[in-house]
Amino acid sequence: MNLQEIKTIAFWQRVLPGHRISDNATSLLAGQRSLSKVRLSSQTLIAEGYQQFDGVIDDNVLAVLQSGVNQLHDQGWLPVFAMLYDPYWAFVASLRDLIVASLGDDAKMLPDFWAWYVNPKEQQAGWAPHRDKPGKMILDDGMPLSATVWVALTEATPLNGCMYVLPADRDPNYLDFENNVPEIDLQSVRALSAPAGSVFIWNQRIFHWGGKSSARAIEPRLSIAFEFQRGDIDPLNQPLMPLQIFPDFNLRLKLVGKQILQYNHMYSYSDELIQIAETLLADG
Repeated sequence: MNLQEIKTIAFWQRVLPGHRISDNATSLLAGQRSLSKVRLSSQTLIAEGYQQFDGVIDDNVLAVLQSGVNQLHDQGWLPVFAMLYDPYWAFVASLRDLIVASLGDDAKMLPDFWAWYVNPKEQQAGWAPHRDKPGKMILDDGMPLSATVWVALTEATPLNGCMYVLPADRDPNYLDFENNVPEIDLQSVRALSAPAGSVFIWNQRIFHWGGKSSARAIEPRLSIAFEFQRGDIDPLNQPLMPLQIFPDFNLRLKLVGKQILQYNHMYSYSDELIQIAETLLADG
């Protein structure tokens, strides 16, 4: 593989010919609407640490998002490479109202995102139990300093590895900011089953994980997640970005390369993939 070729739009358009890449796509924000039927309940977010919105993504949008992840997987590429393409950034832009309701008008997008193809034929799993950020990631009133939006691109079930959470009000260590691993009452664990097109938001203090899939599952679990923070705190990672942004292609390359390197500890990728990530990050 020509490592310089993978830094060209032409290369990635050949990978997913039906998915557009605009090198300067600011104009695509015109008329971009927020997701409908998504109304944040601060009470729920404070009490349980998360909120679920079932089946809120338009079917046509959902089909495009599914298609990109499926095609990348079929060609041997990580699903996170989907973030090189316009439809995924258009979707991020549609989250604006939800993020503002959670984190305030000056909220920013973090350079932290990922996409999953959890294959039940190989009994794969999502990420192990964790909190997205250590320490006190909530305000004194219980609202978040930072948040994750997790999107079910296919139906998520216990059989194909849906998300599990320990709700904030069932977590004895939730307010013990020195302790990141709770004592878990198994009956308090909640399986987040969801139809395709569902959106979750949780604060980055909540304890959660992806389940292990079963060979009996009908379909893989496809999902994608993005992270955000309040704009009035120090950056949790850089570069911070506006909520409605269509990065130019060079920044998209760098962001995808950054994800592979910063999440490599979850997977221990091959030297070849690490070299690709480093190439995407490099200037020139």
